[in-house]
Amino acid sequence: SPEVVSVGWDASMERISTWGRFIYLDSDEQLVVFNAHLDHRGAESRLQAVKLIHARAVEIANGEPFIVMGDLNARPEDPPITFLSGLLNDSYSVTEQPPYGPFGTFNGFDTSHPLDTRIDNIFVNEDIQVQKYGVLSDTERQRTPSDHLPVLIHFTMD
Repeated sequence: SPEVVSVGWDASMERISTWGRFIYLDSDEQLVVFNAHLDHRGAESRLQAVKLIHARAVEIANGEPFIVMGDLNARPEDPPITFLSGLLNDSYSVTEQPPYGPFGTFNGFDTSHPLDTRIDNIFVNEDIQVQKYGVLSDTERQRTPSDHLPVLIHFTMD
């Protein structure tokens, strides 16, 4: 039921994807951004969710540039990521400059946690060129504000 928050497939709890259409005031260019937090337990729900999100992104963007991002709770070799990688560009892989910061994005609120698990992603369609990709691992007094590190990109659009 994509129009109603629900538990689908083998998910352990309700999950949603939000989206927004952004219009550049000086050019009227548009960008559609989808953000998701996928289930941490249900492998089938993660795969079906990215299929649904991608289909909706293509439909809603209607030819405009778009981004699909979020805590996808899947590693690069997992089916949800390989599915999206077959249709969109993984900003980590296509950045013009080498990726900045650690590979991993999950720290479990532990500043000594090895940063080797990348489960937060930013995928872009072919209308977006990624110049910079980064994972920010800064801490304040050995504390981190989240169990995930911020992922950011600098990009241009056709």
